[in-house]
Amino acid sequence: MNPSDSQPSNASLADAAPAPHRALYRRWRAQTFGEIVGQEAVVTTLRNAVRTNRLAHGLLFVGPRGTGKTSLARIVAKAINCPNVHDGEPDDTCEACTAIRDGRALDVIEMDAASNNKVDDMRELLERTWTAPSDLKRKVYIVDEVQRIKEGWDVLLKTLEEPPDHVVFIFCTTDASQIRPAVLSRVQRFDFTRLSVEQIAGKLDRILAADGRTAEIQHGFEHAYDPRVTWLEDRWYITWCNGYHGPTIGVGYTFDFETFHQLDNAFLPFNRNGVLFPRRIGGAYAMLSRPSDNGHTAFGDIFYSESPDLVHWGRHRHVMAPEAWTWQSTKIGAGPTPIETPEGWLLIYHGVLTSCNGFVYSMGAALLDLDEPWKVVARGHDYLLSPQVPYEQVGDVPNVVFPCAALVDPASDRITIYYGAADTVTCLAHGYVSEILASLRKESGPQRIHALCEAWRPPG
Repeated sequence: MNPSDSQPSNASLADAAPAPHRALYRRWRAQTFGEIVGQEAVVTTLRNAVRTNRLAHGLLFVGPRGTGKTSLARIVAKAINCPNVHDGEPDDTCEACTAIRDGRALDVIEMDAASNNKVDDMRELLERTWTAPSDLKRKVYIVDEVQRIKEGWDVLLKTLEEPPDHVVFIFCTTDASQIRPAVLSRVQRFDFTRLSVEQIAGKLDRILAADGRTAEIQHGFEHAYDPRVTWLEDRWYITWCNGYHGPTIGVGYTFDFETFHQLDNAFLPFNRNGVLFPRRIGGAYAMLSRPSDNGHTAFGDIFYSESPDLVHWGRHRHVMAPEAWTWQSTKIGAGPTPIETPEGWLLIYHGVLTSCNGFVYSMGAALLDLDEPWKVVARGHDYLLSPQVPYEQVGDVPNVVFPCAALVDPASDRITIYYGAADTVTCLAHGYVSEILASLRKESGPQRIHALCEAWRPPG
């Protein structure tokens, strides 16, 4: 037998290999001027400048995060290098456009000024500007977070005033007030505006319809309960226990609490008590959850998970487990959105014990590490609140204190916790962050106690 008959060729192996995963935002990033949403004045001006070959050598894009600054900078790079540009619009199919889109164009250099803002970084950039382009007609330097450059501007000012003909600088910033006037006078400024709710909803509807991401889970809706609401970046996110062949974590968002947009479920069944952190941690979105079963679960630990896009979740880490012979001996679950304090994430959670009369839900607190929230800094062995009054003991589900939201007023140190009582009424409990931290300090060593005392002192 010829070995070639039984061994697949390298070409066939390459053809059979699955395509690498690309996050949703990367697959649907705008690739032409016509795909940019909500920046009509900016797009029209830039497109006309490309069409008439009158593009400035230095551009400054100013606007909030998520308004399309970096996407438009890449489109400009395509437009001035595309051999088939038509009416100022790149064809997005030629080798130049494809290389820029795939991030392999050597002559389109993207920098993050948050980490490359020193004099030496600017000198290195300056030296590279005077070399001719390798493959494209013009070199394009896209510098993000440009407001972070301080002393490095002294190196660039002269070149920015009279750059080589083959170089275009595109600076992106969220805060133009931090940029020197001498720099502002040498660039053409474009201001980006926040997108309206209607514009965002329209774009997302088109993406979801084309991608088929959520239609199946929306049409198969079974039930929803135990919602948590978290302000994250520029919108309100809601996580809840979503019925999809069993309980799992649903994720959605809203800008106005009138129109809601559902994302994919975060996990496979079975899971409950999904709670988002209010900011990214280490560049990733973060969530706590409690894997469970399809019934009234008699077990449950808290886990931590990360996501680059709020759709694909991984890097799961164990946070903490029930404690035997205590108020939290059967199962535990995250409650309100974790509260950021100088010494850690304050987590209010529920714990359950199994009594001769069934489950008893109480409320407790723990402190998680700021940078690695799967590490428990301190944990209270005593509950903060347990079912003690009739409206907590009698109702649809007896003996339940279930925390699900919290508001903190830093000026007064006061915390208000919203909790469900006996799964029948919504109640409010008031306290002070400093007192909760004080109760947690008992579970910490002397050095940690001192640090916590200094980090969070009540006013007055």
